[in-house]
Amino acid sequence: IVGLTHGMIAIFLRRRGADPRWAFLAALLSLSLASTHWLTRPHMFSIVGTALTLFLLESNPKYRQLLFVPLYAVWANLHGGWLYGLMMIGAFIAGEVMEALISADTRSEWLGRARRDGVAFVLASAATLLNPFGLALHKEVFSAVTSSTLANNMAEFLAPNFQDAGQWPFLLALLVTVVLFAYTTRRPPLPWLLLIVMSLFFALRSFRNIALFGVSAWPLIALHAARAWPKSKRPFPLFTEFARLDPNARVGMLAVPTAILMLALGLNRGQIGAITVIPDHFSPKAFPTVAVDRAERQGLTGRVFDEWSWGGYIMYAWPSARLHVDPLKFNEVTMRSYSLIEDMRPGWQHELDRWNVETVIVN
Repeated sequence: IVGLTHGMIAIFLRRRGADPRWAFLAALLSLSLASTHWLTRPHMFSIVGTALTLFLLESNPKYRQLLFVPLYAVWANLHGGWLYGLMMIGAFIAGEVMEALISADTRSEWLGRARRDGVAFVLASAATLLNPFGLALHKEVFSAVTSSTLANNMAEFLAPNFQDAGQWPFLLALLVTVVLFAYTTRRPPLPWLLLIVMSLFFALRSFRNIALFGVSAWPLIALHAARAWPKSKRPFPLFTEFARLDPNARVGMLAVPTAILMLALGLNRGQIGAITVIPDHFSPKAFPTVAVDRAERQGLTGRVFDEWSWGGYIMYAWPSARLHVDPLKFNEVTMRSYSLIEDMRPGWQHELDRWNVETVIVN
């Protein structure tokens, strides 16, 4: 998923005229931004969906609006980030209408784009209803993104902390954006500008949105810089050999055999002969493997209160366990309860009794 997404961003920039060296560097920064949220969780599909939405918005095939239907129907059944994708389409529509209002010479063209993307928005929105829960899914997603309890209690919902070196790629992207926009010879199209501002707002508000900024706003920033940089300053002095080889490069020449070898390695449980290349077990240093095994063998009942980061493992290793807070489904009530117990605030013991918590597995 990661390789496909960021490889396509590099190709996206190249096919729109960006210098191969700039496309390469910009794709690497996009990859660095998204790496802040590389976890084997459903939100990985939202990183892909966001990139695909950008590609569709910037493409011109006939009836491309219809492609939004399968994309958003699948996306709605994988992760709630489809709401961000709809906001991307909305930002483009608003920008196109604004361009039509201020650009008399190209008004009809911008209005045509707005109508086209309006159809895409309607189709994509309707496609999200193709899920087992109907509108109940939308209610769940809206309650999650507007919950102050989740925003204040979950680390990934908090604003970026630039004291953390892991978030420096985002800080670098912000500083580079300021420099690029200062030197470009014209403003970006308003649909791009609105999407960039919207994405930047969400990324500054919540750490988890930096990855979405990396695959939606940053490619547009990089493409604008490639097109609007002063011509006298465009010669790129670095990676000249890279630029010379680029025209003869073929996408996927090594990707297919590499993917086949990686799949074969996975099917063989990460081993080549007697050598373990990728461990196929959970490390006791990182997960409570012994504690969970003993608890399951003892047939313990009642709810389980656990370290937040262990929730997914416990659900996998001990399927019959009833976790106090399911790490993939939670609400304000359970989050408040979890925080009260975890911080051992007054009443935490009563809270354990209230929810019939009989097993506690913590670090």
